[in-house]
Formats: sequence, C-alpha cells, structure tokens
Amino acid sequence: MRRGWCPGALRPMQSGDGYILRLRPRGPALPGALLACLADLADRYGSGCLDLTSRANLQLRGVAATALAPLQAALGALGLLDPSEAREARRNILLSPLAGLDPTAVLDLRALHAALDFWLAETAELSALPGKFGFGLDEGGLLRLSPDASDLHGQAIRHRDGTRIAVFAGGVWLTTLDQRDFLPALAALTTAFLRHAAPGKRMRALVARIGASGLLAAAGVTADGIAPAIPGSPSLPRLGAWPLQALPFLLVGVPFGRMSSAQARLLADLAPEIRLTPWRCLALPHALTAADRLADAGFLLTPDAPLYAVAACPGAPACASGTTPTQADATALADLLPPNPVAETLLHVSGCAKGCAHPRRAPVTLVARDGAYDVVLNGTAADPPAATGLDLPRLRAFLSHRFSIPHA
Repeated sequence: MRRGWCPGALRPMQSGDGYILRLRPRGPALPGALLACLADLADRYGSGCLDLTSRANLQLRGVAATALAPLQAALGALGLLDPSEAREARRNILLSPLAGLDPTAVLDLRALHAALDFWLAETAELSALPGKFGFGLDEGGLLRLSPDASDLHGQAIRHRDGTRIAVFAGGVWLTTLDQRDFLPALAALTTAFLRHAAPGKRMRALVARIGASGLLAAAGVTADGIAPAIPGSPSLPRLGAWPLQALPFLLVGVPFGRMSSAQARLLADLAPEIRLTPWRCLALPHALTAADRLADAGFLLTPDAPLYAVAACPGAPACASGTTPTQADATALADLLPPNPVAETLLHVSGCAKGCAHPRRAPVTLVARDGAYDVVLNGTAADPPAATGLDLPRLRAFLSHRFSIPHA
C-alpha cells in the first residue's frame, strides 16, 4: 500500500478507473468560467466528474493514458500547470476560503499567501519535505481553518499589540508574530523540520518528540509567552445562506466532494466566482438567489443534511485499492445518522486502510476489506477495529445501535 504522496496535474496517479490529476489553483477563488472549462475537460478526457479534496484542490479522474498529453496541454492553456512536477508538489497551501472578501477577517492574507506560494515554488530544497507536508493561512474571520489541518499554520488574531499571526506546528501553538516576521519564521521552522524530523514523519511527530520549545530553539524563533485565545469552530461549517450585509453568500454541500460536469456547469452559470473549501462544500459569494436551483440539482443546502456528515472515498471500482462501492454504501447508511449539532464528520466509509477521504478520527469509521467492512470506533481507518467482516445489513444493525446512544 503506497502512502505519503498525492497526485498532481503533472504527476498523475493511476487508479482503478484511470489516472487522477489534482489541480492546485493559487488560492481558493475559482472563476465560474474556469469551472465550466474544467467540466468540459472532465467530459472530454475523464470520468465526467470533478472531486473536491481536503486541501481545497480539484481533481479530474478516470483519465486514460492516451488522454494525458492533450488534457495537460488544455490545463496549461488555462494557466493551471506549474513549470515542473517538483514545483507543483511543493505548493501545498490552504488559505481562508473567503480570503479578501470576509468583512469579519482580522487580516487580509492574500499577499502573504502569494509570497509563501512563490517561496515554496522557488526553493528547490523544499522538495525534501514529505509529500503531504502542508501550510495553512487563516484570516481569522468566517469559515475558519483548523490549525491541526496543516503542518505549519498561521492564524490572524487580535493581540494586545494589535493584529498579529499566531503560529502553530502540528496543531500546537508556538508563538505569535508581527505579519512581517511570519514568513521568515515559517522558513526557519521548515528548515528546522528538515534537519530534525525522522524520515517519513510529519510535523506533529517532531513536535511530540522535541516539544514546541525545542522546535523554536532549533529554528531560532523567539517565543511569545502568552498563548492566544482563539475561538473554536466546528469541523464542518454550516450549510445554507449566510446573509451578511457586506458579504451575502451560500455555502453549498457537495456529497462526498464529488460533482458531475452538469452540476459544475450549473454552478458556473449561477455564480461568477466559486470559493473552494476543504470541507466538501463550496462558498458562492452574492448568490443567495441560486439556492433552490442548486438544491434541485443535488447540492446540499441545509445544515442537517445527513450526507454532509459522511466522508467516503470513491471505492470500487474507481479505486484499485477499494473492494466495496463505498459511496453507494455510505448513501445507504446516511439515514441512520443522528442530528449533528456540532457539525462534525460522524461516519467515514473508507475503501481501504489508507483513509484518504478523512485522515482524522471519526466517531465511526468503516474500512472495506475483502468486500465487507471492519468497524473502527472513535479512530481512523488505520486503527484496530471493534468489529470485522460486516456486510451492509449487519452494518445497519450495528450503526442503528451505535447512534441510538451518545458516542464517546
């Protein structure tokens, strides 16, 4: 089982239904016209679907080997290719989905994002980072990113000295810096990681081994002695209308993060700009009137939509590692889920132990094995199961009992 890297547009990954190409736009904003072009490419060269990823990227899949060259040429004409595979792979940044638009944001971090993107692309030594090593930038407004979703994360905050950026490594707070000092500190922390991390390990493992103070010392970064009070946020933001006076927007759920080319074209028709998110949903600025048409087309618009609380990978036959039709099975089980007031992923249905759709813990994780499912409680797809070899009827009975009582 191969782990530790993700596909790119220049470095496709072969799967059960053909090749997967991941597109890394520079930031969350995607013009509707560009999404329409990608829908056409998905029909012409791929499976006719577009997938959203947990890093707010887009994927085309089901691409035949003979279609790779013309598809890559078309992506290049749209400005979606990097000069090299290595530069593409290094650009792994999450930025607040509403960057530059959010009236509640503490700071506009778009310029900092552009500088970080340039540094990652131009610094060849960073190719030694693990393939999934990622950076996060949160402007401190709506639709907050979790600090533990990235190896190194900056969170804009209001500080006793004005606006600052709180720095996190592996989800652990390190220090709080002026905006002008953030990128040099990030570079120093990344260099320290390369010097001290064990082979194949991520930032969380290094911080667990040497501590936050040890990492700061290794990087030569000064610690701010007061940990900031950062408001928490649900793991999944609320779907539906956000009728802010300065920025009315719709948050539209995409079941399992997969939309058909027809759905993508509808989005492009109804929204001049689409904002990508890492939560299986899209933000559509100034598009409140589109809600009914989008709901009729299969998008999720209500906060309690059961499918929004389910993560599932493509499964068989699309993925060569899968042995069950995970998304069909997840759909069949979604009606068993309880109300979800804290907005979290309650059920993860994984085609194998890699757990690509939801690498983090979930109350219930189903892991396909030889055409049936093992059940992991309050863990990840790689954790030991509480039950093994369950088919769909027995799973329904298991989950009916599990979700009828509060889960730990």
